[in-house]
Amino acid sequence: MKTYIFLLSVLFTFSAKAQEADSIQTPVMKAYSDFLYYTPKALALDPAPAEFGTWKLDNLMTVWLLYGYKDSRGLSAGELSWLTGRINDLAVAFYVEGKPVMLYSTGGFHGCPESEFELKKESLKGKEVTRVNFCHSCTGGLPHEDEFITIFNNRTKRLLEGAR
Repeated sequence: MKTYIFLLSVLFTFSAKAQEADSIQTPVMKAYSDFLYYTPKALALDPAPAEFGTWKLDNLMTVWLLYGYKDSRGLSAGELSWLTGRINDLAVAFYVEGKPVMLYSTGGFHGCPESEFELKKESLKGKEVTRVNFCHSCTGGLPHEDEFITIFNNRTKRLLEGAR
């Protein structure tokens, strides 16, 4: 019986340590996560339609997730229009803060190395922009990820060209 209890305690200790290691976040991953959940100060307060419930649609991650599953949520034309406007609002808010952003989809069968999560600076139309990768594994991105990225990036490009 003592041996059985000893083996269980050793197993529990290793299991707890393994779970603890999974929760450690590297500086690169923390910066990436913080950025995706960042609310630009320049983002206009625009109450979401009541149908969105308690979703706080003020950061890239939340809007990206909701847009990605727009079909399964059965959004009306009005809700979809509001959500598309919100994607544009986010692009404008980052630009107004002097931090224009370009989004990319990356990943594949082997997933993404940590370097793909780094927030990198690149030059576009003579201006510095932050490159943000939506990284995924072999299952691919969200159903409408490419559409989301196109809407966001087109707005950023128009802003960089001087159009409002």
